[in-house]
Amino acid sequence: MTQHLHEDQLLLDAMALVTAETPAVAILGDDSRVCSVIGDEEIRAALASGAAPGTSLRSISSRDFVVASSEGEKDAFLASGSRYLVELTDSREVSAVTDRRYLSAGDDVPLSHAVIMVGGAGSRLKPLTDSVPKPMLPIGGTPLLRRIVDHVKGHGIRRVTMALGYLGEQIVEYFGDGAEMGLEIDYVHEEKPMGTAGALGMVSRDAARPLLVMNGDILTGLNIRSMAFAHKESGATMTIASRVHQQEIPYGVFNLIDGRVVAVEEKPTRSSWTNAGIYIINPSALDLVPANHYSDMTLLIEKLVSRGDVVRAHCLWESWVDIGCPDDYERAKKSDS
Repeated sequence: MTQHLHEDQLLLDAMALVTAETPAVAILGDDSRVCSVIGDEEIRAALASGAAPGTSLRSISSRDFVVASSEGEKDAFLASGSRYLVELTDSREVSAVTDRRYLSAGDDVPLSHAVIMVGGAGSRLKPLTDSVPKPMLPIGGTPLLRRIVDHVKGHGIRRVTMALGYLGEQIVEYFGDGAEMGLEIDYVHEEKPMGTAGALGMVSRDAARPLLVMNGDILTGLNIRSMAFAHKESGATMTIASRVHQQEIPYGVFNLIDGRVVAVEEKPTRSSWTNAGIYIINPSALDLVPANHYSDMTLLIEKLVSRGDVVRAHCLWESWVDIGCPDDYERAKKSDS
């Protein structure tokens, strides 16, 4: 039987149960009947709107579901347009909760392929990177980049392009054409530093499907499939995985009007949405990346916003470590233990 929650439980409880393998969970009321459903998208929407992990599920779960215990009722779900299908056993226990998006897509993911940026020199991690490219540093005995590729493959992506630079030949030697992993892996080579987006000007593209772009120094549990469907449904040109970063200001902060103190906060915490280095980009956006020229992702985002394209932030609440310095690397190794 599938796991379920009760309506008096909290967002934190849902975050522990909803995963890429279990994209939605039924919520039972006091009478043990299904009263709502919470899935990946409801969690992200709640967090993006400022909800705390202690928020009650009553206020954030979805009532857009159909309960079915027979094939006829499943057919009714397909015709209904409802978001979730809750399947019951003969004894009226929840056996499965299915998101309509995944039911119609099967194993397909609405992406052409993944582009992983692995060209950086990893200078902040020296001397570890003197003879090894940063993406090949081991975590639990496995290269970081292998973990990234396995994660991408686990979400249904079968083609990967790697943008190489510093010590790139080691990466090619390890991965080859990807056949042993059940993948198609190809490479573009940066003859000079190209920035965080410049290599995209050399990547072949599918005219119809967007591509996933991510930095090659990120260890994350992000549900890529969910992000891809959210991008498709939104009509955005680019979707950016975004995390909340909280920073405590170590001073008293004044609110001033014409030089007069009208309020004071002692060591307040400020929250900001930050770039997590993972993107889904429509092919049309790549026309803005000049071939063989240095270009940063921030510049591409600014160009898209300036011409009126929709650029969305996708709340990333899963695990995430950016391995940029020795402390980050140690933290990633500990998180794997």
